[in-house]
Amino acid sequence: MVGTMTQLFHRRRPALPALAVLCVLHGNLALAETADLTELSFESLSTLQVSTASRFLQSVREAPSAVQVIRREDIRRHGWQTLTEALSSLPGFYPLNDGAYDFPGTRGFLIPGDYNTRFLLLVDGQRINDNIYQQALMGEDFPIDLMLVERIEYVPGPGSSIYGGNAIFGVVNVILRNFQRQRESLERLAFNVPEARWNFPGWWLKRLPAEHPTQWEAIVTSQNNRPPMTLRVNQRLIPRADYAAQLDAAGLQYRVPAADPAGVALILDTPVPVSELPGFAAGQVSVQDLGAQWAAPLLDVATGMRVLDACAAPGGKTSHLLESADLDLWALDSDAGRLQQVSGNLDRLALRELPSVKVRLLAEDAGKPSAWWDDHPFDRILLDAPCTASGVVRRHPDGKWLKRAEDMQHLAREQSRLLDALWPLLKSGGKMLYATCSLFQLENSDQVTAFLARHADARIEPVGFTGQNNDPLTPTALLPDADMDGFFYARLLKT
Repeated sequence: MVGTMTQLFHRRRPALPALAVLCVLHGNLALAETADLTELSFESLSTLQVSTASRFLQSVREAPSAVQVIRREDIRRHGWQTLTEALSSLPGFYPLNDGAYDFPGTRGFLIPGDYNTRFLLLVDGQRINDNIYQQALMGEDFPIDLMLVERIEYVPGPGSSIYGGNAIFGVVNVILRNFQRQRESLERLAFNVPEARWNFPGWWLKRLPAEHPTQWEAIVTSQNNRPPMTLRVNQRLIPRADYAAQLDAAGLQYRVPAADPAGVALILDTPVPVSELPGFAAGQVSVQDLGAQWAAPLLDVATGMRVLDACAAPGGKTSHLLESADLDLWALDSDAGRLQQVSGNLDRLALRELPSVKVRLLAEDAGKPSAWWDDHPFDRILLDAPCTASGVVRRHPDGKWLKRAEDMQHLAREQSRLLDALWPLLKSGGKMLYATCSLFQLENSDQVTAFLARHADARIEPVGFTGQNNDPLTPTALLPDADMDGFFYARLLKT
């Protein structure tokens, strides 16, 4: 089953097992293919060059000491359905399943919740680790049916010194049947399948062109790229220009975005761990997408206002509001565990220490105000409603495959419920900002249109600045691009 073959060569020639294994398994030699490896001297064998599972041509002296091979016959005989099942037959390979995903582990190293598995996963020598967390997806999310696999090659780690940081624990190379002979034709076929070409589910690729006919290709292309790392400078502690000087001193390159109504954003050219950000622990800066930073200026808060953040976790918009003005702010979330993230953000930014600020954190359902409201109306309400998160899938690439078309109907009903439940809590002349991170009209403009039809005392209020391409915001959809994720905002005035 497993092609280590070490014992075979150990019986025939004790000095050569590690070298001969690589040569026999791969046969990609500098010598003639007809050479009889068993007749070569040790010195001759040590000069051979081989292409191991990573397809990286190197001297036998530098190559891994073992390659394990699972053949097509093994896959058929055992009926393995996933790459994890097949690899689990190898000694030293220990997978974990958390109920949703498979996580590979080896040699006693497997940390639950650590998305970067530190395995290099290749298909025909081409790296396919995901581009966000560098995961090696080996369970049901592995994109290829095992019946198309000719063999699976596994080089146990550590191989990071040769293959890069994702090969700390090993290299897995999946060789497809007939792929090399039919590569061009197969790639042409894949190009003609929209799901394969764009890496999006079919129902997305039907809805996006219908709703964004001139922009949908730019949207999906952007959503398949790495997201930017955007900083929000805490204006209570330091001006943006002064913090930018700290980035200069730390050697971190950045740019100032053009469409930034709050005027506190900086976009790093290269993402770094937050521990490397100057002043992060001291609360001088937070990481928040530029599109999300539009919420605070759009809500139009001022000192002394009573404000409700109805779906607050994880607290990025909550803290931005408190950085903008001295408020009496209520932050709600139905998930008590996620509400702790809000608390942690406020503590790091030292916002609860301000004597002019009042903050209440409540683990409550915003759609049932009778359980928590004190009958005093709010000047401003931010409803960052639950949605498909279709505007932020490049940060959560599995989200587009986990969501179904029918999920949007359920979410739209929840959005309507929250809008209708919170509107009576807003004082006359007050403003509600309805926000989603969705690209779909059913959750955005259709939702607002239906709400206005149900509430005669509500109207859309224009704002004093423009969005992407200087479009007026009445309301607006911010589409994902190089600077921001996708968001929708509508400011509603109570007459």
